Amino acid sequence: SAYIKKILEKFNMKDSYPTRTPMVVRSLIVENDPFKAWEDNEKLFGPECPYLSAIGGLMYLANSTRLDIVFAVNLIARFNSFPTERHWSGVKKIFR
Repeated sequence: SAYIKKILEKFNMKDSYPTRTPMVVRSLIVENDPFKAWEDNEKLFGPECPYLSAIGGLMYLANSTRLDIVFAVNLIARFNSFPTERHWSGVKKIFR
């Protein structure tokens, strides 16, 4: 629990409202899927966004104690090279 508190404070998520599920429901229609690959009109996050650090912290947490978030973390980690706002929102949902 100490590590969870530490990682939530690091990413300013300690005061966020908790959710029941670690990720949004995926759609079978590719155009509506929130975890589809980035598109040309989307702005990519640069190195100023702590995306990789957040994924690393969540991976450690998922492999150590929180098996309920393993699938969601592995799904969102697929976009390490080209994270967008949609993917960062997915990381924040897992934190909640």
